[in-house]
Amino acid sequence: ALDSTFADAWASRAYAYFLFGTQGYGSITEFWAKAEKNALTAIRLDPQNGMAYAVLASLYRGRNQWEQALTTY
Repeated sequence: ALDSTFADAWASRAYAYFLFGTQGYGSITEFWAKAEKNALTAIRLDPQNGMAYAVLASLYRGRNQWEQALTTY
């Protein structure tokens, strides 16, 4: 069975979705929504998870949500 409380797995999954969207492997909107959801799950499980914050901030930057990006980085 998979460990649904393993924050690093959620953060890595968020990063993968972020890259899929960025590289054009499908709808950027759909992939980035999944990336955001996974990053937020990782942060909820581990508020110190740096990778999750980096992915989330990069998403915000990509969406031109500058204030959110600055506070998340």
